Amino acid sequence: MWLTEATVLDVAGSFRLADVEISDGRVCSVAVPGRRPGGAVDGSGLVVIPGLVNGHFHGGSSLFGGLGAGMQIHDWADHSPQGRVQAHLLGWLDAVASRGELETIYRKEYLDLLGQGVTFVADSGLSAQFPGLAEEVMTGLGLRGSVECYGSFEIPPDPQRVGHSLHFPEEEDLDEASLAATVAAAGPRPVRLTGHCLETPLRRSLVENRFGQSTVRVLDAAGLLNSRTVLFHGCLMDQQDAAIVAAAGASIVHCPVSNLLTGGRVAPLRLWIESGVTVALGTDWADTDFWGTVRAARGVLAAQGVRSPATAAKLLELATGGGASTYGRADLGSIAEGKSADLVCLDAPALQPYLQAGEVSTLCSAVIHKGSATVVRHVMVGGEWVVFDGAPTRVSLSEVTGCYAELAAGLEASIA
Repeated sequence: MWLTEATVLDVAGSFRLADVEISDGRVCSVAVPGRRPGGAVDGSGLVVIPGLVNGHFHGGSSLFGGLGAGMQIHDWADHSPQGRVQAHLLGWLDAVASRGELETIYRKEYLDLLGQGVTFVADSGLSAQFPGLAEEVMTGLGLRGSVECYGSFEIPPDPQRVGHSLHFPEEEDLDEASLAATVAAAGPRPVRLTGHCLETPLRRSLVENRFGQSTVRVLDAAGLLNSRTVLFHGCLMDQQDAAIVAAAGASIVHCPVSNLLTGGRVAPLRLWIESGVTVALGTDWADTDFWGTVRAARGVLAAQGVRSPATAAKLLELATGGGASTYGRADLGSIAEGKSADLVCLDAPALQPYLQAGEVSTLCSAVIHKGSATVVRHVMVGGEWVVFDGAPTRVSLSEVTGCYAELAAGLEASIA
């Protein structure tokens, strides 16, 4: 199949007019436009970017939207009115919700992301019920992803579709025994390690009081910081922490919206980039607006003095290739020969006005400024259209939305 005369984001971070050949789920060539054999799809009204990667998300957390306002993370599920609702929902997810109800929640959340062009979701989970359900829902919708395992590590049945990672201990639980247990659980296998790191002052102080050094240095000393390690948040990392992460080849998932809403913190994104750290972007908690996360990251860089014309291209790279590299997916993250055909086709007229005039282009900025589900026309994963003309191809969006609304209304009634 050929996608012809599309405006394609190339590996250098620039847009150019090209024909993209796709076969057996992969990109065969990105060529100068020309006459193509039958079966070509007209891409003349499309701007094509690689599939987006949501590097950190908690499946099931959409139920908690707005409930954390004004609260620090360590106060969640306390005896305040908001806290009691949080505790009720957490208990429902962990012990009461049926498999079908959890499936409805996951399906709605993943569809929200897929409709924006997110083709890979790294899910840190929330409910301990029904292991394997998140993977099943992702696969059913045509998504790729990674799901965290807590306490033990399992080899995924199809790592090309959904992989697994081992969650190292939360900072409040970090001690010599838990570190040793994580090392033993990982064993000699090439296990991806994921976890929250230096997200809040309380968590930082707990680790420093026990070990006399930061979480980054503790993980590094235990041999748990390497090219397969993914750290979430990192708001309180200093320059030495960033240098250690970069030297180890570990990655950081930046969650700017979550960081601000759950504590008013701004992570040192510019420091990470300048230190050579691999950085991905994530929505984290109770949020499926991935483009909002990209725009928030742009604001963070601007506040940190990064305002060059190349900033928009760098942000698109974090949202695509950065996420792919974070999760060890060399086959994803760019549109090039041999790469998996994970493509997002945006409606070019909806992005206007923008310039593509010689050496001056504002298209990357336009994509970030206007990116949303409303400008996504089609989404392809592994050569399959999983969203076409704005609608998912494997399920009924209206049916999923209706089931989710009914479930949410029932939960609201049970709380009232």
